[in-house]
Amino acid sequence: MKRYKLLLMALLVAFAAQAQTKKPDTQVKTNTTAVSNAKKKDSVKTLTPYEKIFKNKAVKTEKGMVTMHKIDGKVYFEFPNTLLNKPMLMSSVVETVSNPGDSYAGFQARAPLNIYFTALDSTIYIKTGTYNYSYDLNDEGIKRALAKNASDPVIAAFKVIAGSPDGKAVVFEPTSFFVNGHRSTDPFKPVSGLYGRSSSFKSDKSLLNDIEAFSDNITISSLLSYAVTSSFFGFTSEEGRAATIAVKRTLMLLPEKPMQPRLNDPRIGVAFTKFNQLSGLDNGMKEVYYANRWNLYPKGTAVIKQGTLVEPAKQIIFYIDNQFPATWIPFIKKGVERWNDAFEKIGYKNVLVTKLYPNNDPAFDPNNIKYNCIKYVPSNNQDLLASNWVDPRSGEILSASILVSQGIADKITQDLFLHTSAADKRMRTANISVSAMGDALTYMIMQKTGQNLGLLKNYGGSASIPVDSLRSGTYTRQYGITNSVMDDAVYNIVAQPGDVEKGVVMTQTKLGRYDNYAIDWLYRPISGASTPQQEKIVLSRLITEKIVDPTYRYIKISTNGIANPQGLADDLGDDKVKSLRYAYQNLQYVMEHMNSWVAEDDVDYTFRSTNNFAIINIKFYWYFTQLLANIGGMYQHEHFEGDPMKAYAAVPRDIQRNTLLYTLNVLENLSWFNNEEMVQNMDAINGNASDYMRRILFPHMLRWVTFVGYAESKDPAQSYTQEECVKDIFDYVWKDAVDGKVTSPEKLSMQQALVQTLISSSTVNDIPGDSRKGSGSFTDDEITFYSMMASRSQNKKMVGAEKVAAYGTDARILYQPNDISHIWYGWLVENQIILEKLVKNYQGAEKANYEYMLLQINRALKANKV
Repeated sequence: MKRYKLLLMALLVAFAAQAQTKKPDTQVKTNTTAVSNAKKKDSVKTLTPYEKIFKNKAVKTEKGMVTMHKIDGKVYFEFPNTLLNKPMLMSSVVETVSNPGDSYAGFQARAPLNIYFTALDSTIYIKTGTYNYSYDLNDEGIKRALAKNASDPVIAAFKVIAGSPDGKAVVFEPTSFFVNGHRSTDPFKPVSGLYGRSSSFKSDKSLLNDIEAFSDNITISSLLSYAVTSSFFGFTSEEGRAATIAVKRTLMLLPEKPMQPRLNDPRIGVAFTKFNQLSGLDNGMKEVYYANRWNLYPKGTAVIKQGTLVEPAKQIIFYIDNQFPATWIPFIKKGVERWNDAFEKIGYKNVLVTKLYPNNDPAFDPNNIKYNCIKYVPSNNQDLLASNWVDPRSGEILSASILVSQGIADKITQDLFLHTSAADKRMRTANISVSAMGDALTYMIMQKTGQNLGLLKNYGGSASIPVDSLRSGTYTRQYGITNSVMDDAVYNIVAQPGDVEKGVVMTQTKLGRYDNYAIDWLYRPISGASTPQQEKIVLSRLITEKIVDPTYRYIKISTNGIANPQGLADDLGDDKVKSLRYAYQNLQYVMEHMNSWVAEDDVDYTFRSTNNFAIINIKFYWYFTQLLANIGGMYQHEHFEGDPMKAYAAVPRDIQRNTLLYTLNVLENLSWFNNEEMVQNMDAINGNASDYMRRILFPHMLRWVTFVGYAESKDPAQSYTQEECVKDIFDYVWKDAVDGKVTSPEKLSMQQALVQTLISSSTVNDIPGDSRKGSGSFTDDEITFYSMMASRSQNKKMVGAEKVAAYGTDARILYQPNDISHIWYGWLVENQIILEKLVKNYQGAEKANYEYMLLQINRALKANKV
């Protein structure tokens, strides 16, 4: 009997061990109490380290790629040994936020971390992967050198607590990795301009929230608390404000085998992943750029051939938030799926698919990085953000998202009114219909989808289109208003009253010719090419064939230094002066008629006040900066041997001069700013708007003479010179007075500003006690204005002159301004002579003004002689 009892006990123990070592199914979710005091246990049994973790604890267990246990606010990983040293992405997506100014639900503020888990002795280390070196994997010398000089840094470490019962996994507790205030996973949206923000993580107010596991990824949710301090214009606006943000971290394996990369080319606008390529043969290192792209290839055994369309092996599915207003969804779907037109031209069909968020799929989570989502943000912020995440080893796009704020409707409504109501009668209302807004929303989604396909903004999309063609119904219906939706050219700012009736298109709703070309280059299957270098031969030839036509050229935006007038946002056409003359006419037309158009819909003047401010302080100013880009501007292109255009060339002399004269005319004729019929009923008692803007922008334009010097230095025989530029300004300002005509108040204010600039720029006033020192001085009004507009600084230090850099977004031509004080001085003396004559010929207020200007010049010149 004793023998039978022993045998029975042995069988029970074996059965229990087998139950514990059974392989867990994926995506099985349990919520149990692992060990209960109510259960009787053998008092003599010794608990294993694994069993001690669960003893008398309430446990939530999630089984999947990694088995996780949530116990007492901590998370324990049963991490399979097979996943050690496997590259992963860890994303951090906001789920909820206590203050909409801090972040958005669905927003990922930082790029995912490239990490992997590794074991040494009894410790698990989390390291960030270093993938920015490319080399022959068989070169052991380079491999050893990189191991010493570019080793992967450790960002977290955890002691192994136990092994899993089956011996196939290690158990550790990484809670602090997911509940922390580390900057690399910061959930706050960035701030810029005049705003500042700092945050202090509060660990005692932060906690682990939830866990989920699936077959190919796991998620850990945390509630993170901070004390937030904000500032505006350097002044603290709030200090120590409590903020709590729920963040979902997703761990996802990178593909087992990296996609074959495609080498990028700077002459086309494609996002890239940068590598340093090492070679043991020549001991050199050069930068290599992989194009960011989805891993697109035909389904099954299908091949792409002329005249047939095949589906990809894996479609790019975008899930659309079902919280969007129902009327928006058709336009969002259209904006995404419109790109299928470009893919069909290279042999693919149904590449992009849209679906609403599923209601009956427990595995779906829009905050899980594995799903491509278009998310609705119930915020009045006017944001539309696109982001995508790539395999750092190859440039393969793995996931993408678009965030659309409710406030985008307000922006579209205002822009349609300001940009298109002059030509489109449907837009002459404060309550523009959703159907009328639809084309603009479609364009914006098209552009963000293009970014998520790997394309960069192409700010030269419309630069080759004749301005007159933008007023042609035949042309715009066939080609739209820009050659690329990656250009920031949403609205036809050129169209005039009556053009819509002729069939002129007001908003781009189709892909441009450049867009089709860019998708072809990025996703064309190259048969017979088994290496990136073999692909490059074919792809480089494609660019060389197309680049002779400016329709297919890529132009980056200019943000610093010498501006490229072809690389600006919100511009249209090949002639800045002609297109902006139309644009200014439209703004003036809207200003003159706004009061009668919207009176019934805007009883409290909110709509009119907002748009009155926008016309004067935003739209007018932005067009003004586009005109200035022509003066001293440089056309810039990426240039390879044999390409038809130069790396850079100065804007031709006649274009610069005509732009200057037109800009002066614009500044003189700003009386349309003062719509007294409307302004008198607003809370806008701010003085004379036209005089204020002229007083600010005319001196700003005078300083622009500095930039003419670079073009002059590159081509002195053909380019507009600084001396000619100053003379043209001088003649424009003083011609009426010299001819004996009555001086208008507008010209008088320009004369006063010119005298001040001549004195300061010729440096004759650099004497003790003078309030303005040199040409870099700013008045209080100017400082306020430039701060509000966040305008480009004219005092940025610039040295040397370099070829256009292959990759980047800033203007790459750098220039050390030459000293032209002697030119300003010569015209100051000329101004003295003119004023001496004018004070004899004028009477009353004009005479007094000229006497005072002459006094200023005389004092400056006299003081300079002392």
